[in-house]
Amino acid sequence: MTEVSATNVAGCGQTLPAEMRAVKKGRAAALSVVTSAALTAVKFFIGILSGSLALIADALQGFVDVVIGIVTYHAVTSSEKSADAQNTYGREKVEAMAAFFECLLLSAISLFIWITAFKKMLVGGPQVQVEFWFIAVIASAICADFGRSVYLRHTARETGSLALSASSYHFLADSLSSAVVLAGLMFVWLGFETADLVATISVAAFLTYSAYKVGSPAVDALLDRSHPALSWAVYGLIADESSVAEVRQLRLRKASHKYFVEAVVALDANLTFAEAAKEKERLARLVEDRLGHAEVIVSAVPDSRCGEAASNPNFSTTVQ
Repeated sequence: MTEVSATNVAGCGQTLPAEMRAVKKGRAAALSVVTSAALTAVKFFIGILSGSLALIADALQGFVDVVIGIVTYHAVTSSEKSADAQNTYGREKVEAMAAFFECLLLSAISLFIWITAFKKMLVGGPQVQVEFWFIAVIASAICADFGRSVYLRHTARETGSLALSASSYHFLADSLSSAVVLAGLMFVWLGFETADLVATISVAAFLTYSAYKVGSPAVDALLDRSHPALSWAVYGLIADESSVAEVRQLRLRKASHKYFVEAVVALDANLTFAEAAKEKERLARLVEDRLGHAEVIVSAVPDSRCGEAASNPNFSTTVQ
């Protein structure tokens, strides 16, 4: 059985107290909103002054950042609320919903920019005017975007936040697309007018890629998909125990920073009721130690064929 780390396959393996996790996530999301609003205002102002379609497209991307930042803030604060009678699994999937909303919004904006860019390519547009201070301001905005991406990525790893992780990927794409816009402005300044159109198309491409990177893990979380290697690792971890005759069912899903695992195993029929109860607790702790932060439920049924079925598992029927 190949050794697979839960951290490597499916995200953060670290555990923080719920209170500290909520504070860190809320602070990061709030900082993201304030930064997005400031950068968007600057980019849009310079875009209007210069007539640069690429810069206006970049500012539209910034407007999306503000909306996403507000949604992310509410998502990360809501996801830390305790489970109740209505939300028995907790509210971790709120972050996945926020990330999916971000994907849809990015897709819509990128489609609008693609259409606008091709329209300019076919019918033309106003001449772009560039001054040196425009370039200096945009360079500063790029540094701010990149720094924000690094900070959000670090906080997402610390807290296991899917919403912050999605935002960090998006803001990294922001800094890269802004760098392309900056290069386009510099070439326009040097006399290459078509550079602005090339930069606009590049922004649309970055946004499209960012939507994919943000949407893919969100869809996985909403559909309760798990990495096959991780499912196999957990299956093997349980099946290799001498007291387990067969793993009859295994369900594994991840929501935000936490895994939920349900396993039905056949234990040696010679075990007493008390011994079987202790064995179930031991197996649960074994899985928790592998995954890092998990809620594990192990149910057991008696079986006298100890060790036989586990040597030749039928994955399609035992792991669902």
